[in-house]
Amino acid sequence: MWRDMSTDLYCPDVDRYCIAVDSGQTVREVLDAFETDSDSSAAFTEVLECFPQSESALYLVPLLHRIHVDDFEPRGDDLPSVGRYAERGSRLYELEKLGIITDVRTEWTETSSGAYLSDGRALTTLHVPKTVIPVEVRYRFPDRWDSYSHSYASHWEVTDQLDPVPAGWYLIGETGDYTAKTVGVAYLGDSFGMSDDFMCHVAEVEGFTASRCEAQCDACETRWFAESGSWRFQPEYGFDADPWNFDDAAGFETDNRVSCPQCGTGRVGFMVI
Repeated sequence: MWRDMSTDLYCPDVDRYCIAVDSGQTVREVLDAFETDSDSSAAFTEVLECFPQSESALYLVPLLHRIHVDDFEPRGDDLPSVGRYAERGSRLYELEKLGIITDVRTEWTETSSGAYLSDGRALTTLHVPKTVIPVEVRYRFPDRWDSYSHSYASHWEVTDQLDPVPAGWYLIGETGDYTAKTVGVAYLGDSFGMSDDFMCHVAEVEGFTASRCEAQCDACETRWFAESGSWRFQPEYGFDADPWNFDDAAGFETDNRVSCPQCGTGRVGFMVI
């Protein structure tokens, strides 16, 4: 029996040049399914999104390290710090280079063209071997120097201490065909462990691997389907109807439906499953 598409999680947005579900929504469903500690997830997210100003630096201090302002002396290099202008991808590279994260692995990546998605999407797993505390330090400079290099600072102070990033496994969800945008981070647990069948578990999250678009008229009840991003709709088995192309559809309004190509009076709704 046809489900009520007005409440279905994967009812696609439909207009003349689009028939797609929200990629970000599907990624969030996966993150929610694997989330074990929202505070840990938020702490790692903050490290990804915290970009200090030019006069500041973000250090990642070991959990048992006693924080003292002298530790952040401008010419010292004992504690790891991340760049202030890096994008998300570069930030992960920095963290990996510093040894803050390890085992970075792209588990899933696809563009929007292969399924009925509004954008590309990706899932990345990584491991934080030791808990770290992000500490933001502000530097002040003599009038004759700019803040290009902290080596010239005459004074420095700890301005913020963020929540600790616990050791364990993390999952990062992103969208974007060309430029990655972070949807969110899920903490998977300290003893989660990664295996080759991880994506088998992801595939069990309802709707994530959906690639079939079903269509039905609310008047004559004729049903069609298309698969793998195709806009060519074929009649379902048992329906005496002609196939049709979404490019030829008419009657685009605000209800995510089109005019029925079969009876001409009904409205055809869509659902991606």
